[in-house]
Amino acid sequence: LQSAEQFSAFKALKRAIALDPKHLRALSALANVELERRQTAAEADQQAIDAELDGIEQAMTAVGADAPGLVELRVQRLRLAGKPDEAEKLAADALGKDSSRAALHLLMADLATAKGMADLAETHLEKAAAADPDDADALIRLAQLRADRGDIEKTIATFKQAVARAPHDADLLSSYASLLLQAGRL
Repeated sequence: LQSAEQFSAFKALKRAIALDPKHLRALSALANVELERRQTAAEADQQAIDAELDGIEQAMTAVGADAPGLVELRVQRLRLAGKPDEAEKLAADALGKDSSRAALHLLMADLATAKGMADLAETHLEKAAAADPDDADALIRLAQLRADRGDIEKTIATFKQAVARAPHDADLLSSYASLLLQAGRL
């Protein structure tokens, strides 16, 4: 954990789970923190983080096989373990049951991008954006994908949608303004 704020948030999540071991939002958030830590952790620390993730997965499973965030956690763990095909199958199966899961569409976009399948990644990012109309993340990623393709009109339109969802995000506003400047629109 890189900052005092991150460490405080980590401790708060641990306290919330200690008070309510079936608090799914706290478990999902803690799982995301641990997954981020694992990606940058030294090899010697990965085993301890994996044990933490095992505990989180067991706690979520105890709530129920369809606990929100459980499939997402399993997909991410499979991806980190170098099993992208298994991760993709698990995510696709879950989306077959409920296609409105934005987080799974984001994960499928990651998997498609890793395979060099930009069209499929774009489709999943569009579905993620539609599934969660309050979140700008899928639109930001979609705009970046479209920018990489050189489609300036779609990039600008997508950034505009993202700004509408997150009008107070300074980084997003700065990126949008830079894009408009580069396109000669400001």
